[in-house]
Amino acid sequence: MKNSTLTKILSAVVLAVLLCATVAGAWLGIAGRNTEYVTIRQDGQDVQRALYRQVSYIPNTFNTSWQQAIRPAAALAGGYRYTLTAEDADSAALSRIAKVAAARARLITGSASAKVEGDAVALTVPEDSFNSLISAVASAIGQVTFALLDTASQAVGESVMGMDAVKNAYYSANNNTYQVQVLFNSKGVKAYNDLRQANAGSYLYLVLDGQPAAYAALSALTDGVLSFTANDWSTAFIAVDCLRTGALPAAVTMSSAEATAPTAGSLLNIVIILCAVALLAVCVLLLALAKKAGLAG
Repeated sequence: MKNSTLTKILSAVVLAVLLCATVAGAWLGIAGRNTEYVTIRQDGQDVQRALYRQVSYIPNTFNTSWQQAIRPAAALAGGYRYTLTAEDADSAALSRIAKVAAARARLITGSASAKVEGDAVALTVPEDSFNSLISAVASAIGQVTFALLDTASQAVGESVMGMDAVKNAYYSANNNTYQVQVLFNSKGVKAYNDLRQANAGSYLYLVLDGQPAAYAALSALTDGVLSFTANDWSTAFIAVDCLRTGALPAAVTMSSAEATAPTAGSLLNIVIILCAVALLAVCVLLLALAKKAGLAG
């Protein structure tokens, strides 16, 4: 009697797990799910927005607006490889370039890897074609400074603050207006307030690699944030990407870009086969313990 009760309880638990897994798989297949998030600054607060999403894999009529599909890492499904070279860069500099390039690419594709190969860096992302934005962020040195507008010459003046004044940065787009929202640290807030008092009515420019990228009126900060307006979305995005990941130690050029085959393409198939074998073993166990529960499973 005791063994019979234990068998029924075990069978019921296994059946419940199978049922939950089936329902969860069907729901994710229809509705998809958010997998990665990006933080933006909105109304003085940090707000999370979905950056990457797994879309439905079961056909349906109401989930047609998502544009991002499930993308396994390049090692599993192949990707696109960018080769970056830097003149006179030692091993430490190349390692830094690989780290920064991968971090910048992840903000675009959600996944990226980079490694030093000889005197170059190989950056691989899970995409199947050339992406000009990847090329732009990987090649930019990413040195950001802030400079006042020279009212006499109407040109951008000397740097008054650097990246050490920045705590974080956010990208915002609304009605064809593109902004770089800079969150200053305590040092930056003090320096900015001093600038604002001494240069009322002027403008502060965000300078990326020596070129003005965005501008903002010297207005009061909102929770330490100042919004800079850029002329196009790519300039704003690249500036935010560089502010988040830091500058490269040397100038980088892209020597080649090409599709690459997966380095662990069979791993996904092995995992799927192992899961199928495990499921079959559970069903056989259920049949051995209780025929009705086994058939239901």
